[in-house]
Amino acid sequence: MNCKEKYNCTGCGILGVIFSIVVGVVFGVLFANSLIPAALNFIIIALIISGVSTLVTITTLLVGNILKGCYCVNKCIACGGKCFIAGTIGTLLAGTAALTAGITATSVASAIFVGLTALFFVLMIIAVVSLFICTIQENCNRKVCDKE
Repeated sequence: MNCKEKYNCTGCGILGVIFSIVVGVVFGVLFANSLIPAALNFIIIALIISGVSTLVTITTLLVGNILKGCYCVNKCIACGGKCFIAGTIGTLLAGTAALTAGITATSVASAIFVGLTALFFVLMIIAVVSLFICTIQENCNRKVCDKE
């Protein structure tokens, strides 16, 4: 039995992935047409948020395992963790590639990297929100949170 059947959760789902792709394509096209002048700031902020959200999630998992409390966070990470990891690693890789390639509005590679950074950043944000919602729902239902 996989985690989705066991815990009845969806993670970010297909709608989140499609929404991320649409946002990434739109962001890349707008950047290629010089309509987003502050793309460098976006990429730096996306990298910082990606790193901080990874540290917070790891800290939450460690504290939850050390305190042996409610395993709701672990259940939610099991369901939405793949989406979160893909978004975080994708944001870090695409953002780093965009910064090292140099960001110019006339470069096709820059537009692709900026679009990929936006895609993975939105995917990561959707996953983080999904994890928070799942954790809140699981904590509100105390019988689910009891140790199994």
